[in-house]
Amino acid sequence: NQIIQVNPAKHVSLKVVSTIEAVKGDTVSSTLKEAELENGESIMVPIFIKEGETIRVDTENSEYASREKNE
Repeated sequence: NQIIQVNPAKHVSLKVVSTIEAVKGDTVSSTLKEAELENGESIMVPIFIKEGETIRVDTENSEYASREKNE
């Protein structure tokens, strides 16, 4: 009957399973598109993100944080 504290990770890495392809020439850096992640959640990501890429998602607000580097 004790209260415990859980501190979740600030970011999680998730794979993009579905998103539309960027239109060639559409290079505006603030352009966003919807992407479905492997956990079933849909978030807005930059236009340069492609299907199959792994991205970091902020767990506090469920927003795109960065693209993971391919190794």
